[in-house]
This record gives sequence, C-alpha cells and structure tokens, in this order.
Amino acid sequence: MIGLEENFRKWLSENRKDSTIDTYIRRIITLCKKNFVQENFHFNNNYLGFLAENLMPLLIKSYELSNKEYYIDRVTIWHALDYFSRIFEAINTSRHLNNNQTVKLYFYCYEGDFQIDSVSFENLRDYVQLFNSFCYKRDRQSIHPFSEEIQNFLSKIEKIIVENHIKISSVYDAALHIIYPYQSAKLEKTALVHYCNFLYTQTRSTQYDYRSNTFINLVRTQNPAKEPKNYDIVHEVTGNRPMEIAVKTDLALRYDDPEYTLTIRNLAEIFNISETSGINLLEKYKKSYPHKTVLQSYYSISATNECLKQYYYKILKPHSDVNYEKKGYINWCNRKTALAILNIRQKAFYSHIGETSELMKNWRSCSHIEYSPQAPQYYIPDLEYLAELPEIKRISRYKNRKNK
Repeated sequence: MIGLEENFRKWLSENRKDSTIDTYIRRIITLCKKNFVQENFHFNNNYLGFLAENLMPLLIKSYELSNKEYYIDRVTIWHALDYFSRIFEAINTSRHLNNNQTVKLYFYCYEGDFQIDSVSFENLRDYVQLFNSFCYKRDRQSIHPFSEEIQNFLSKIEKIIVENHIKISSVYDAALHIIYPYQSAKLEKTALVHYCNFLYTQTRSTQYDYRSNTFINLVRTQNPAKEPKNYDIVHEVTGNRPMEIAVKTDLALRYDDPEYTLTIRNLAEIFNISETSGINLLEKYKKSYPHKTVLQSYYSISATNECLKQYYYKILKPHSDVNYEKKGYINWCNRKTALAILNIRQKAFYSHIGETSELMKNWRSCSHIEYSPQAPQYYIPDLEYLAELPEIKRISRYKNRKNK
C-alpha cells in the first residue's frame, strides 16, 4: 500500500488527538519488533506494510493477553481447553508470529494462591491439560514421565501440596490461576484496533473487519472468565410441558461428575428467576446439595429437572382455541402483566383466577409455574382466552366503571 504511514497519520489526525499520533505509530512498530521473528524476513523499515499482511493473528493474541487472568476449576477446565485450542489455531495462522511471551500459573486452593511456574504462552494449553491430568486425575496418558519439563512442572505442584499440607480433597477442588503479566496489553490492543479500523476504512476488506471476526468475538465473549452454559435444553417450556435439560454433550463425554455442572447463574436462566430463588428452590431436594470447588458451587441436573416438573402446573382441560405448543418463557408473564391482559384488579384476580375459584379450580383453565413462590408465571395464550370469557369481561367492565 503506497503511502501507508502517511495515510494512517492523516486518518489518526481526523479521528484522534494530534498528540497521540506518534505514540500510536511507535507502539505499533514496537509491537512488530516484539511479536514477529525478524530473522525469518526483512522489514525494510516497512513495519506498517508487513503488519497489514499479518494483522489479525496479532490482534487476536493482543485481545487474549488483555484479558489479564483466568481462574479455571475442574468443571470449567473443559471449556478452557476447547477455548485455547481454537484461539491458538487462529493465532498460529501466521507462521512469523512469536508466541514465547511469559504466562504465570498458580495453584489456587482453600489454603491460598501459590505460584507454580512461568511458562511460554505458546505452550499454555498443554499446561492446562497437564493440570487437568494431574490434579483432577483425568487423561493420565497425556503425562509423559520422561519429559524433564513436565516432571519439573509436576514436582512444583507436589512441593506446593506437601509444604502447605494441602489435603487430597482440596487438590480436587483447586483451580488453575492463569495470569498474563502485561500491563501494556490494553494499550497495545487499542493501537492495533485503530490500525485495523484504518485499513478497513481504506480497503473495505473483510479481513480487517475485526468486529465480525469469529475469533475476536470468541476472545471477547466466550473466554474462560465468562461462565459457560453447562447444560443443553432437551425441551423448551411450552403451555403443556415443562422445560427439560441435560448435561452438555461434551461434558457428559469427558467429565467424571457430569451430574453436578450447573452454576447459580445457570439455575437462574433455567427457571427464569433470580439466582437466590433458584438456590432456594433446589434446597427442597436432598440431591440439591451442591458439589463445591474453590471457585463456586455446582448443582444437580436431575434435581433441577425434578423441580422443573414439580412446580409446573399444566392445564387439565385445554381450551380448544389455545395453542399450547408455543416455546420459551417469552410466552409466560408475571401477575402484573396477567392483570393487564385480563383487565381486572388484583383482588378479583385472587378471587376468580385463584386456586379456590370455580372458574380456575385445580388450575383447569390456565397453565402456570411457581418456581419462585413470590413470582408465579402464567401462560399468556390461556390468559388471552380467559380475557374473552363473559365472567371475566363482566368483572373488567365493573373495574372500568369504578375507575371513572
């Protein structure tokens, strides 16, 4: 690209403060020198031109290092391993990129946070797998006993365990703490983002459209610091059937305790209620007592399914004109919305849409769920049907007269 630096300077002057222009360019040149293996080629002082051809792998790496740190336990480690596999696949598309930056690894347990070792960024996934094999007793065949590097790493973990009198149960509950010790990572990422924006403005090439890049979005939204969704939906909630879930397929195949994989946030999503209400609901079941790690508690898949069924009240005599196959909580509402649909007062709602009324006796006329006792939800198509019944219309007219 002819006049690349000159055009970039002009673009920066139009979009940033003049005082930052030289700073951004110096930072980008420094990044090139630091991140690319210079003996494999010659820059010929055309750093910006070379970077334009190798930008996206470096930008992905820069986004990753900007994430600063992760805590990974025996459940989330599977998500982390898959994540690092995909990220390094993208980063390694540039054969010139130097990935030997230092990453610090810590053994995080109830007794404290102990540094294990400093390892190379390019080997990070291997060490995550090694931690998984040694501490959680999985895939032991991945440990090669004759590798001096591996033996040194394992010896350091063993030393931490012995010297700090850490119990075996605590080791199983422990987490791997990953730290990227680069204070300038966000500044470097910002400089690269500006350069990427400039190139996209100039070329409109999709290779510089970082906002739509699959791997950039992966680093931003699905990194190990983001809580994974540890379940699959077998059946969405409908007007005649509660939601049903199952352990996520990849966890079921690899994890030694797939029954206990649900986080507090997962419970809130599944029941469509607050996190506290989700915990209170599961505490009604003996199976609900969580399995804990040093990071968080994990709840039972089967107990959750039991609760989904137990507190779902299906209509006994379906209305002929109502579609009960509508999926998702979008078709359910709280009591306030139910009052608005029926256009009646709360007292009338309790009297006529309550459990003791003739119209709704045994909930024959409206499906509802009570995962949170203080916030039941009602099936909207049933409410819309009931709103047209003569009895409800009469109450509604009475309410409207009282409001005049």
